[in-house]
Amino acid sequence: MPCKTFINDYPGFKHCILCDSSDEGFHVEENNKEFIINNISKKRFMVIEIDGCIIKKEQKKCDYLFINCNESKFYFVELKGRNVPYAVKQILATLDKFKTNEFYKKSESVNAYIVTSRKNPNVISSERNDVDTELGAKKGRLYFSEFKYVLDV
Repeated sequence: MPCKTFINDYPGFKHCILCDSSDEGFHVEENNKEFIINNISKKRFMVIEIDGCIIKKEQKKCDYLFINCNESKFYFVELKGRNVPYAVKQILATLDKFKTNEFYKKSESVNAYIVTSRKNPNVISSERNDVDTELGAKKGRLYFSEFKYVLDV
């Protein structure tokens, strides 16, 4: 179970777990950017604060990680203004940080979400290719959305 493995991999970071439940929905918001999971299936989720909690301020990292504990599915989230290429670098840095950890290795799928204030961001870079490769290897992909992303699971 990835949630138990996460706790084992990061025993001193329980304070970074914002939520661990089967609630109907989960929501994070920063600067008018939102990521929402509607938990229709009532699966157990952990919502983890990455930015400033798991990974220190001076390093590149995404904002949050949502883990579907029942299905070993991971959702990395970056809430960003206009600098979408930097957001891609933050996702990549976070994936690189976690890919050697046991909880990440046991994941069934990994997706990443960048919620931005830009409409239809077109990001072409070596970092984007690296993110696509890493997520593709974990049966996932990178998603972009303007201001809000709502995911039904």
